[in-house]
Amino acid sequence: MNDKQREIKKTVAVVLGGTNPHKALIENLNKRGYHTVLIDYLASPPAGEAAGEHIRKSALDSKEVLEVCRACGAGLVISAGLDKTIPVVAEVASVLKLPSIYTPENARWFTDKDIMKQIMQRHDILTPKYRMFGRDEEACISEFSLPVTIKPADGTGSLGITVVREGVETEPAVVRAREASTTGKVLVEEFTNGREFSIDCFVTGGKAEVLLVRERFTREVRNNGSIQCYATITPAHLTEEENRLIQRTAGALTEAFRLKNAPLLIQGFITRDGRFSVLEIAVRLGGGPSSFRTVTLKTGFDLIDATVDCFLGKEISQRAHHADSDVYASVNVYATSGELKELCGFHDLQQTGYIHELYQYKFPGYVFDDSISARNRVCAFIVKANTREQLFQKIKHIYQNIDVKNTKNTSILNRSVGFNTL
Repeated sequence: MNDKQREIKKTVAVVLGGTNPHKALIENLNKRGYHTVLIDYLASPPAGEAAGEHIRKSALDSKEVLEVCRACGAGLVISAGLDKTIPVVAEVASVLKLPSIYTPENARWFTDKDIMKQIMQRHDILTPKYRMFGRDEEACISEFSLPVTIKPADGTGSLGITVVREGVETEPAVVRAREASTTGKVLVEEFTNGREFSIDCFVTGGKAEVLLVRERFTREVRNNGSIQCYATITPAHLTEEENRLIQRTAGALTEAFRLKNAPLLIQGFITRDGRFSVLEIAVRLGGGPSSFRTVTLKTGFDLIDATVDCFLGKEISQRAHHADSDVYASVNVYATSGELKELCGFHDLQQTGYIHELYQYKFPGYVFDDSISARNRVCAFIVKANTREQLFQKIKHIYQNIDVKNTKNTSILNRSVGFNTL
């Protein structure tokens, strides 16, 4: 390798996935002086314009990613808000001896829910009763009392997740879960009653700091039981004891999964009897603006910047200050079936301050189906207010003044999902 090749190796960063967190990740890497190469199969992903180069390949294909990294002399391979890219980052970084927070071994801990739950159980961390079924096994729920949750073993977000209650068929739920899984494995889990939260943490020197607790609001779709998180609100209403309980759980998870320096996202419930039950964890940023942006807005802690520092083995010097007294909501907007033509009213509401930040997911030409799923999320927006009451007033005003149009100039905004239905 000559001097010029060595210089390229130091300055090329390959980013896997083109979502909005990856756009922020690429912008951070650009500022650090990297030449950024985005790998994403979409023609125009949200992160595409920010990258120095966009290669249309699958970010989940380790062989293709390895080829790209070798061809461009990558000095870093990284991802931000996706679970399924973690094993690819770990494998490629291991082969090329690049810096990473993942190894091929621990990547499985963070992405296979069976292994994840086994680790939690061994360390006495409360998690719902579950059973895993392989690709060729018949998923049986007879040992559980209804309702139960059926989900892919290695899924991400809300894809493939169904709550099976009386009157909801099991087999379609199993099919949805298998379709959302790369391994075909399905997890059946007891349903937890209680308040649901997403908890953004950062682990530094083996110690977890809880940065933000976001209350999750979900919609369970009638007839088929699929669920979608349509919004989060922070700060969540918690007692001092509940805050201490969450902090203790974050510490226990950090120890159980041997985390040293890394982002940590926890999803769980405070049960009706006052315990905290962990559904799952992710050693990454959240996939939407509710995580990576709201944390910065609320606490001043830049999750993207700290994550890049962890990959590079740098010391994390920043700390959250919690000086902001405002209330934030991150709201997902859904569409019904049709081909997208345009979003109406969003940018005007951003100009007038009702929408604090806007993140578009789908662009003209995208064809929506008739489901309520992550595939049908058009965009997300962040709302900022002094109180919860003012927050809901703003959201109501926003829904009264936005629309999503198809190519026939007909509204396809799905108004059945969101705070506007409360």
